[in-house]
Amino acid sequence: MIFSPGIYGTFSLGQNTAAGGTAFLSLIPPRTLQGPSVGVLAVAASQPTWWGGSYGYSHLTSLVYTTGVTAHALEVWRPLNWTTANGAVAANSATLVLAADPGSYSTVYRYPKNGSQAPANVANNLIAASDYVACQLVDGSWFFSKVTSVSSLTLTLTTATPNITGGGIADGTPIFFFGAPGDSDPATGVAQFKTTTVASTNRQAILNDMILSSFQALHPGDPLLFYSPNTTNAGTLDCLAGFYSKF
Repeated sequence: MIFSPGIYGTFSLGQNTAAGGTAFLSLIPPRTLQGPSVGVLAVAASQPTWWGGSYGYSHLTSLVYTTGVTAHALEVWRPLNWTTANGAVAANSATLVLAADPGSYSTVYRYPKNGSQAPANVANNLIAASDYVACQLVDGSWFFSKVTSVSSLTLTLTTATPNITGGGIADGTPIFFFGAPGDSDPATGVAQFKTTTVASTNRQAILNDMILSSFQALHPGDPLLFYSPNTTNAGTLDCLAGFYSKF
C-alpha cells in the first residue's frame, strides 16, 4: 500500500465490549518508522530513545460505537506523564515498582515543558488506586492495567502480566501514566478527550474524518487508551482506526 509522504501506516482495532456496568479499554500502540513497535522503548542518559525521530505520531480518525439504552461518556487518553520500572517484573506478576511517582508533575514531569515553566496549571495527581498504567513487555507487546493499590512506589495491578515467555517487564522500561477518567493533562491544562454517545444507536461515528476528526498523540512513540465506562447497559466499540505519521 502506498501512503502520502509522512504517513507510515495505519492501525485498526476490532470490537471490544464487556458486561453492562463494567468499564472496558483498548490500547493503541505506537509505531516506529521501520514498522510495528516490537522493540521495547528505552531510556538512555535520562532521555527517551523514541523521541529521536524513529517513532511516529498516532492519529485516531475513526471511532465507531454502538450504545444500548444508556448513553456512554467515552474518553480517549493521552499519557499524562511517564516514569520507569524500578526492577524487573516477572511474567504472571501483579506487582510493579516505579522509579518515581508520575503524578508528581511539579517535580518529575518527563515531557517537554513550555520553556522553563512547570507543566500547565494542573495540580499534582499522585498515582493511586483506579489509575491506569501501560508499558511494553519484554517480548515487545503492549500491556495495560488498572491500579488496585499503591504503597509508596509499589503498585498492585488489577491485571497480572501475561504468564508467557517474554510476558514480564524489564528493569528501566518506560511506564506510561494515564490517570483515571476525568483527569486533566498537564501538557494542555484541560481534561482528556471526552464525548457522550447517543442512547439506543447502532454504529455511531464519533470520529469519522481523516483530518477534521483526527485526535493526535502529542509525542512520538506515545500509546493512547480508549475508555468506555459501559454504564449500566453494555455498549460495543465497533471500530477504532487511524494512521501513524511523521508529524
